[in-house]
Amino acid sequence: MNRLIGCTLATGVVLTIASACVENKGTLYVQGVMLPPIAMAGAACVFDPQPTAPLQLYQGILDIAFSNTYVPVLLMANEMVQRGSSVQLRVETSRIQLQGATVRLTDATGAQITSFTALSGGFVNASDGNTPGYGAFAITVVDPDTVENVLRPQLMTRYASKRVIAYIKPYGQSLGGLHVEAGEFEWPVEVCNGCLVSFPVDAQDPLRPTPNCLNAGTGAASVAQPCFFGQDQIIDCRLCPNNPACSP
Repeated sequence: MNRLIGCTLATGVVLTIASACVENKGTLYVQGVMLPPIAMAGAACVFDPQPTAPLQLYQGILDIAFSNTYVPVLLMANEMVQRGSSVQLRVETSRIQLQGATVRLTDATGAQITSFTALSGGFVNASDGNTPGYGAFAITVVDPDTVENVLRPQLMTRYASKRVIAYIKPYGQSLGGLHVEAGEFEWPVEVCNGCLVSFPVDAQDPLRPTPNCLNAGTGAASVAQPCFFGQDQIIDCRLCPNNPACSP
């Protein structure tokens, strides 16, 4: 599945010390997590980073029957004002290149599970002075090591689940050399084993115990596919005939 992630952020406050990494919640911040679009086979998943888009998530779901990594697409906002000028022949230095994020994971009680730095990339434009710029930024917030060594052993039973909380702090650097960190963004993720699989009626054999996916060949070509298997979107059982989670 091809994935196209549009990135057009902006930025907003001029800081005085360009050599230090400065947390400034009003300059660069996470506005939310974008809901993955619906795509048919062969189509691209295109994220439209607009603040007016109604499709945003309020918690994440990671199904470890399909994936050992959770990578949300963050809707970023940045309020650093434009500083370039064609009249004065001054280049724009307020654009920001996102470089990654520091992440810490806790369980639902607040006990820390792990912390790490995830690298990624994105490029953000400056604000127009009145409205922040926006952009999409994909970053790993639940890593394979945590899934395989911590979460999977706790979720061996089918449909078992556990909530984790990701605290995400994106960071980057302006073209003028200023290092900027966003404030910490809190994101709950429900980690489960097989919870995202669906068994549509037309995929089931009514003469066999239900749910089943014994008519898996029926209409499989016209089934919408998730952008990220095992993350946030329901998986039609006809899309995963070789996965045990799709054959109850």
